[in-house]
Amino acid sequence: MSGGSRGIVALFKSTDETISNDDRYLSILEENNFIGMLVPTLSFQFQTEHLRECLNQPEKYSGMILTSQRSAESVNKAVADLSDAWKEKRHYCVGIKTAETAATLLGLKNLAGQDCGNAENLSSLIVQEFQNGYLPLPLLFPCSSLKMDTLPRTLAQHDVSIEIVNSYVTVPHPLLQDFVLQLSHKVKYKTI
Repeated sequence: MSGGSRGIVALFKSTDETISNDDRYLSILEENNFIGMLVPTLSFQFQTEHLRECLNQPEKYSGMILTSQRSAESVNKAVADLSDAWKEKRHYCVGIKTAETAATLLGLKNLAGQDCGNAENLSSLIVQEFQNGYLPLPLLFPCSSLKMDTLPRTLAQHDVSIEIVNSYVTVPHPLLQDFVLQLSHKVKYKTI
């Protein structure tokens, strides 16, 4: 930017309060002489009672499906220490970040699917393993109340049994309006 003035770029995204997150977008903006402002848009309310009941019965499941970092966090919030019986089971994750969160927060090691990239590809992997006899019991699926139905629908079409537990609710961040007003004030009066 010419004349030394720095443009302001607002990043509207959910923030990660429990996992250290070196936000690469803010770093890139700073490297390119922009001021990056993170505006948190979403918040998560965990509902762990039913999930806790399921997690206390690992013998009823072949493993878990974790489709987001938040689903792994919900498991962590539901039980203080995940039993070793869970840690020995097969678990399926969408994405590398979800797998890293499952390994770090929950101590899970037998993870699959992190390279699948989306629920559709993950469901194909799960179906293949089911057809090979690796999943004799249902999979526990802690998820958001806003989950897409791609994975449950595909698994049901192939008779793969899952137990869906809505373990968190996605809501607007309680301070979103305040952050937006603060941002508009700073831009209007160029206080940053």
